Amino acid sequence: MEQFIEDVLSVVKAHLKVTFTGQDNDIRGHIRSGMANITKWTGFRDFAVGADITDTQVMALALLKEYVRYRRDGAGYLFRSDYLSEIYDLQFKVVEDSVKKKAQQTNI
Repeated sequence: MEQFIEDVLSVVKAHLKVTFTGQDNDIRGHIRSGMANITKWTGFRDFAVGADITDTQVMALALLKEYVRYRRDGAGYLFRSDYLSEIYDLQFKVVEDSVKKKAQQTNI
């Protein structure tokens, strides 16, 4: 988990255009909070970074980066209402992926 936070930290800092390390601990905290909230709102748990990530992981990572941006800018309370459509899209994708996975398991 900690290695993943470090990997996400570099991605988020690039997204925020942050080049210094003075706020790394705050950003790490925002990442943890964002992952917990996105999981709570959507049921998504499989966060990942890298070249070989699924569409669902891309959607979750995009939400996470924006969540951290909002929190860092002091507007975390606005995130859910501003990104409700994207949250619903991720919820739908999580359910769709789950149904597809169960269908594949039953066909085996």
